Formats: sequence, structure tokens, C-alpha cells
Amino acid sequence: MSESVALAIETSQRAGGVALRVGPGDAEVREIAIEPSRRHDDALMPTIAQLCRDAGVRPTDLKRIVVDIGPGGFTGLRIAIATVKALAETTGAIIAGVPGALVAAEAFGESDQQTESVLVASACKGTSFWLTHVGRRDGAWAIRGTPGLVESRHFDLSDASVLLADEHFPDEAAEIAAASGVRRVTPPFTATACLRAGDRLIEHGQSADPLSLAPIYPRPPEAVAKWRERQQGVTSRQDPGQPSP
Repeated sequence: MSESVALAIETSQRAGGVALRVGPGDAEVREIAIEPSRRHDDALMPTIAQLCRDAGVRPTDLKRIVVDIGPGGFTGLRIAIATVKALAETTGAIIAGVPGALVAAEAFGESDQQTESVLVASACKGTSFWLTHVGRRDGAWAIRGTPGLVESRHFDLSDASVLLADEHFPDEAAEIAAASGVRRVTPPFTATACLRAGDRLIEHGQSADPLSLAPIYPRPPEAVAKWRERQQGVTSRQDPGQPSP
């Protein structure tokens, strides 16, 4: 039974989850949610252990591990990716990093079988956001073009009829979407959707080297930006005549 054990970790958002499948792609998937009130670093490994225990397998039986790599919350992404790296080192499992836009499109597609193309907005801050165009190809979701940061005033919705964007989406861009008649839906994120999307990446030869697995950060993380500001302040005080970097 342990010949095809697959695990998915989705902690890119405030609420997270872990999914486990024992068997081929059409086998039953078990998923446990991690509530926002529980710190991901405290809950993640116990949740994985519980899923394995309930399914009658051991964590060392894992053959495939996939993880949402964002964009998303700084801490949740780092903890999930560090966990995947540790598990891959221990188990030798094949791993894949799944962009969050694919997870959202996969979950959205569960309730909407007709839409062929969506725009996914994430990492919203101020007037900018990370935009990914995702479309169906041979019945499966795939990223089209190159994702990137977009300013609201340059927002182009000509490529899709559905926009997946949360409550942090900039007002100016939301007005453009509304005026264009594009349907806006809150993006769903589930570990089960992450597992399906990750399966597809691996089957298409897009597995990842554990050492190179990294989160998608559209901007420098807040903690890094603050650290750089402090370093610049220290440099300026030490040498007032030297211009700050």
C-alpha cells in the first residue's frame, strides 16, 4: 500500500492544510485543515503524522511530496518548504513546488468546469499585485506567459473572463475589473488541489531538486526590508560622510 503515497502541504495562506493520498491518482485523498489560530510550525508535523497514522502508513513511506510555493505568507511558505526539504532528505521522495496560482485555479475548477482561463492576483500591496494567467490545456490547468508584478493602472483583463482575487486586491484594479465585466471570485486554496496540481507537474517532468526549492517572493520580505533599513542606518552613523548604499 505504501508504493504510491503522496503528500501535499498548503500553508501559503492564513488557513492551511495537509493532504495525503495512498494509491494512484484516482485514490481517495484525506485532508486535514490547519486553522489560522494554530501556528503552522507547531501544527504541521503533528498533522502529517496524524494523516499517516490514520491511513496506516509511515512518514518514511512517502514517495511524492508537493508544496505550494506562493506567493503567500512569509512564515507559512518558509516552514512548509523547510519541512518538505527535511522529509525529502529522509524519505528520498520526489518533490514539486506548486505556484499558488495553479493551486487556486485547480480548486476553482472543481466548481466551475466551463471556464477555460483565469487571472490570479496575489501578494497585493498598495497599488500593485502579482498576476498569473492560468488556462486549461488538454483539460488541465497550466500557467500561460510569465507571471509578474502589475501596477493597478496597467491592469489588462483581455486574457480571461474570471479574476481570482482576495479582499486585499487594490481598489483601482477592482474598479477596472468591474467595469470590464470580469467576474471576480475569492481564490480558493486547498491541499487537495495542491496535490492534483503537483501530480501534474511531476508527471510532466517538472519535479524539483530539494536544494533549489524556494518560495516565490514578488518583493523583498518585510523582515528583510527592515533588516536592510537598519543596516543602512548603522552604516550612516558609523561613517556620516559615506553615502548610504
